[in-house]
Amino acid sequence: MIKTKKQKIIWFIVALIAVLATAPNNAMMKPVLHEIGPLWSSLFRFLLFAIALLPALYFGRQGINSKSFKFAIIAGVAYASAILAIGGSIVLSQASYPSLIGISSPIILMLLSVMLANEHVPRKSFFGIILAAIGGFLIIFLPLLSSGGSNIAVHPLATVFAVINAVASPMMYIMAKKSVDAGMKIWTSLSIVAWVGVLFTAILILVLNAPAPSLNNVFRLNIILPIIYSVIVVMLFARSVTT
Repeated sequence: MIKTKKQKIIWFIVALIAVLATAPNNAMMKPVLHEIGPLWSSLFRFLLFAIALLPALYFGRQGINSKSFKFAIIAGVAYASAILAIGGSIVLSQASYPSLIGISSPIILMLLSVMLANEHVPRKSFFGIILAAIGGFLIIFLPLLSSGGSNIAVHPLATVFAVINAVASPMMYIMAKKSVDAGMKIWTSLSIVAWVGVLFTAILILVLNAPAPSLNNVFRLNIILPIIYSVIVVMLFARSVTT
């Protein structure tokens, strides 16, 4: 019992570190998104993510079946939609704006878990997360409001993108978990998610005829470092811990 309690504390600390580590991601990615665009920055991130997880795809292939593969594909589409949506929202607004709307993600996650995964959410947990979301909203919103509203720029399309991210991101977690429950290892599931993201983004680039950034713009430290940070800390570490 003591061991179980200790393990819960350790996992809570690890999850907290993961959440804190992802906090600066939006601000770090903003100049990258403005420089090379949401589509190409997402493609580079997904490609690095997918290459990094190739060993997991190979060694975990025994756990891939029709059911787990289906859930991993859906998770990949959801994650690609979330990444592209938050990128578009950041470009059209300030980095804090998607975070403001993204606070609703835990509530959406609980609702989708009940509807899609038939999970039981205790009433205390539900109200606890709502209160935490309200607290987080006030922490972000009040400083913006104290500036007289000068820092608040509401863009309709940015709002739509932020809402898509707030819904698609929880969907990714639920579908990735369902793929694991169906027999797939978490790293294998994330590998498939990554390759779906590559394909999804590449198709959008071709369909929208998005101009490719010049190599001089891509191979700069202020572009490369945020992408690497996003892949290692957010995609590899945080996603594996919180999924």
